Amino acid sequence: MKKLTSLLTALTMIGGMAFAVSAEETSFALGDVDMDGVITGHDTAMVSYYITGGDITLTEEQLRLADVDGDGAVTQADADKLYNEMQQYELGDVDLDGGVDISDAAIAEHMTAIRRILNDTDFGEKGIRADVNFDGKIDLYDAHAILLTYNRDMTFMGDKVFVEGTYYYSFTKEDEQQIVDSVNYTLEATNKDIRVTSIAEIEDYQYRFAINTFDVNGDDEVTISDTSEVLKIYSENMAGTGIYKASADINKKADLNLDGEIDMDDATLALKAYAMSVAGLT
Repeated sequence: MKKLTSLLTALTMIGGMAFAVSAEETSFALGDVDMDGVITGHDTAMVSYYITGGDITLTEEQLRLADVDGDGAVTQADADKLYNEMQQYELGDVDLDGGVDISDAAIAEHMTAIRRILNDTDFGEKGIRADVNFDGKIDLYDAHAILLTYNRDMTFMGDKVFVEGTYYYSFTKEDEQQIVDSVNYTLEATNKDIRVTSIAEIEDYQYRFAINTFDVNGDDEVTISDTSEVLKIYSENMAGTGIYKASADINKKADLNLDGEIDMDDATLALKAYAMSVAGLT
């Protein structure tokens, strides 16, 4: 009965949270095909993937933004111009820190975990850049492609992802085995008594343990206290009283949607995760 009461309280709180959405139109710079506000290798790869017949659809506005040489058609010449003259960051540089590395893959994995629980989470511009295989979702395949890009100079990683303005990435059985081996290595290193044999098993494992992503206060449980931590940080940021100071680790974990701010969106995520945990849905 206590759990049911807690669940109903959480759901009531969620229902009462309203957010204003601006109807103001945003204009994008020529070349910003993915409309994330910056021209990156993600834009170049989108154009390359499109002109080589990839499974991607560009809107009329995106086609206009992709025609960077202004000849009225989207061709390899546009991808070349984007790559050589316009893009500021590489494909896979999700956090725009100037390089593709393990932290970018970790961001994609974090987003994957969040969406295992709450599929409609909006990660904003970072979410756009994390979808490096352009299938409209963020999953292990994106994290793998980012790692391939990071390791592109290593002899044992022979797969091409994005080279000299041309997008090559396609997922193979060898890629799947690399992911399985990597996950098993990590599980063994962390002394977890579980092994996986396929992507499907990895996704099942992630789903069952993704709830830990919402353990903001680090007490190994997902409770209303995690939502409280997020709200306290948000309130302090708004008021600036200096009364409440969360640890650096809690501050980092509280930004659940990775948009660089701790606000009501993060609190809503934490509260929904708690409600699902109480209901036994995770």
